[in-house]
Amino acid sequence: MKKIISLFMSAVILFSMTSCGNKKETEEKKIITITVMAYREYIQLVKTAADNFKKNNEDVNIEIKDIESFQDEKTMIQDWNDYADIVILPGVVSEKLILNYEDSFESMNSYFGDYNDMFDRDRTSSLISQKKLKAIPINMEPVSFYYRKDKLKDLNMEGKDIITWNDILNMHNSSQNISLGVTLKGQMSIYYLLMNQLHRDYLNERLESTLDSDDSLKVINLLRDLEKRGMLKVYENEDEILNGAEKGEIFAFLGTPQYLYKMKDKLDTEIWDIMKVPAFEPGGNRAIIVPGENMFLLSSSKNKELAAKFMKFLSGDKETLLWAMKNLYLMPAYKPIYKNEIFDSEVEDLGGKKIYRFFETIIKNSSSSSYNLKSSNIEKDIENNIYRIIKDDNFKNIIKSIKENIDNLLNENIKK
Repeated sequence: MKKIISLFMSAVILFSMTSCGNKKETEEKKIITITVMAYREYIQLVKTAADNFKKNNEDVNIEIKDIESFQDEKTMIQDWNDYADIVILPGVVSEKLILNYEDSFESMNSYFGDYNDMFDRDRTSSLISQKKLKAIPINMEPVSFYYRKDKLKDLNMEGKDIITWNDILNMHNSSQNISLGVTLKGQMSIYYLLMNQLHRDYLNERLESTLDSDDSLKVINLLRDLEKRGMLKVYENEDEILNGAEKGEIFAFLGTPQYLYKMKDKLDTEIWDIMKVPAFEPGGNRAIIVPGENMFLLSSSKNKELAAKFMKFLSGDKETLLWAMKNLYLMPAYKPIYKNEIFDSEVEDLGGKKIYRFFETIIKNSSSSSYNLKSSNIEKDIENNIYRIIKDDNFKNIIKSIKENIDNLLNENIKK
């Protein structure tokens, strides 16, 4: 009997010790929170990535906050330093902040290493400062020509009949409303896009303004021809272009894959179609690309290792990236995903085309524009005056005057 009691007491003590140990272990298990700043459709991307990430990382909580504005860079940086670990930014904003606030962002070299080779070199090169990779690219943004196929049908034409910009110009005598919706601001500025098509940027290799270059004049003359024919309709931004398309104000516009996502609730994809941007001459380049979004790890983050782990997951997780392609039309910057069978699948939107393969072809044949502090300084000069250049018969003198202002600005920067 004593032996039985003794065994029973031992079992009770052992059970108590085990229970206490488990309780203590549970109490000590901490949930680590990572805060990610994102905007628009990228909030959905982060949410999906977070759900997938937490399947094998249950002790991580990922909080997502919306970036409401990109207006005040200094205030943004200060706010992020107070509570964020990761921030997702548009391409042009990314490169400006790297140049102006380099120390605010952690170098990704030690966290990603050879993983950098999984991304397009042109994309990552624009994110390097002092030999340090300051951000990880999320997506590529090829630019396409969205057009009303019903309008072409009324003219006894099809998309395949539009090869060059002259084919567009020759449509102006029709009774149809053949207007191209454009914006003159930001990375979707029609001037910026067409300069990219000609593989040119605001500055040349010697960091001199290209505003009066032959290629720039070729772009300007095209825009002037479109304007003279009443075929150019200028909007404040991309969202207004889509609103104009919804109202039937325009025949076509240039847009990235994300426009397909935005079009779902606005435009009838039965009458809209997509093709490569018209070339300047037969056989000329029809591929344009603009900087995509990037992820930054803030230097102020208290959880750098874990945050970098999540960044690596978001940028390369197959399930997350395929979801983003199907639901948001985001074309990943992560190169291995392009071997997936999804690229040969047909998509219901826009007539069942192999739309992912179409976008991939543009990506392969395009060249990324460079961006630097000097070009960011002259960007506003060009944006504020490009419409005057397009409209005014005295445009060459206007170009000369703006060029002088830009040259003075560049010289001042050199002296500094």
